[in-house]
Amino acid sequence: MMAMPDNAALARLMYDAFNNNDLDTILAYTSDDVELVLMPFDLHFHGLEGFREFIQRVKTALPDCTARLVSQINHEAGVVNELVAQGTHTGPLVGPYRQIPATGRVISYYVCEVWDVNNGKLTKLRSYFDTLTMLRQLGVRPEVT
Repeated sequence: MMAMPDNAALARLMYDAFNNNDLDTILAYTSDDVELVLMPFDLHFHGLEGFREFIQRVKTALPDCTARLVSQINHEAGVVNELVAQGTHTGPLVGPYRQIPATGRVISYYVCEVWDVNNGKLTKLRSYFDTLTMLRQLGVRPEVT
């Protein structure tokens, strides 16, 4: 019987790289055809360039943004990560519907990410997070349609 891959260790390595602004390490462990989905918006980023774009958007809006792991569930095909994202909103936050100018506020919110991993590389990431809490902390009223 083969040992289950330690996909949780891969996630820890990639979150550490994110916290240290090491985009090269993140991309080295990401498949060329990765798909990232921001579930609250049904917003999709495709391939390494899309993944890079997403990280750059986050780090432009919240240059000191960090991801602190709270818990993980490792499984054969991937890992589920619960984390707290925190950062200071000093740059424009580009969302799917509008751009939020810098507020200077510190935000902190829970995120749950479901990762698919194949051959030691991230192939798909589905990110679930509370957008209302984020907007409230930024002092922004959500648009109601």
